[in-house]
Amino acid sequence: MAVPSDPMDALLNAAEALMAARHAQSQALGAGTGAVSLPCLWFFTDPKRTPDPLKVIARLPQGTGVVHRAFGRDEALSHAIIDACKARGIIVLIGKDERLARSGGAHGVHLPASDMARAAAIREAWPRAIITASHHEQEPPPAVQALDALFLSPLFETRSGAGRRPLGTDVARAISASVTCPVYGLGGITVARARALKGTGLAGFAAIDAVVSAAAYGQGRRPD
Repeated sequence: MAVPSDPMDALLNAAEALMAARHAQSQALGAGTGAVSLPCLWFFTDPKRTPDPLKVIARLPQGTGVVHRAFGRDEALSHAIIDACKARGIIVLIGKDERLARSGGAHGVHLPASDMARAAAIREAWPRAIITASHHEQEPPPAVQALDALFLSPLFETRSGAGRRPLGTDVARAISASVTCPVYGLGGITVARARALKGTGLAGFAAIDAVVSAAAYGQGRRPD
């Protein structure tokens, strides 16, 4: 009986394929691919859906990224996550709270869509930070000059979409083509769904449930 492939490897391979396609497309058009070299696969933490993020981070491949959304809770855990990521060569961003990000030694900050306008001020105060933001609309944001990347969500149906209608691949393609920074998909993405993202120009994707399930497989049980 064939041994099933590691789901974490499958996720990374799917994300790497999108990153490679984006680079090839950009080179063909004579365009840049972004000033900062960023991961193609990201893990977003969530207080309810990722109760033990350190176990998941221990299973992440090197070169992936983590966005820890602390939501003002448990600063000690945030520092532990930053330390664990940095020890494994994983880029780690803290959601919204640049003070916590800087005090803990994170690589940067991830802003909710409602805070995107703060990116320029954070960039001025913290020039070397990696700054990303979420975007939930069908139209591109008015300005992304201070951002290193944009996370477009929800791309597909997801239980964490806050009731938002999925944006889909056509919106992903349009926004990827209209902004200067890399764009990542988030929301309901699985390896199977990642195949539908081919040709959208996305630089990769982020996930919660898919990464948690893949990590659980690596700890000795199949994903639920």
